[in-house]
Amino acid sequence: MKYLYYRLYKIIRGNPDEDISWFGAMSIMSIFHLMNIAVLHMLLNYFSNEKLYFNKKNDVLIFAVILGLIILVLNIFYLFRNRHKILSQYQDESKAKRRCGNAVLLIYFLSSFITLLTIGNIFPLQ
Repeated sequence: MKYLYYRLYKIIRGNPDEDISWFGAMSIMSIFHLMNIAVLHMLLNYFSNEKLYFNKKNDVLIFAVILGLIILVLNIFYLFRNRHKILSQYQDESKAKRRCGNAVLLIYFLSSFITLLTIGNIFPLQ
């Protein structure tokens, strides 16, 4: 995950001295974490006896905001606070490793998005 965070930072990097690129990379990672959690939620809701239902649309919104904030805080502590260590760890990568890292990043994002769409259509929340 640290390497994916680093690759995403390198792709969206602006001024290297500013933290906005690091925060943007962390925010995008958080969105994809939430997408993967949504897939797990749909699968657990479909296959388990205990269903997680929301009575109102506001309940869904509140649940999503709380879960999003939890993921964001975890990523702040795990990724954003260690950004300088992550940068120094992966800074001297070769061109081949960079190409491979970009491919892995693309595969991760595409597979997360396609999995969400597929599972959402096969096992929709009732």
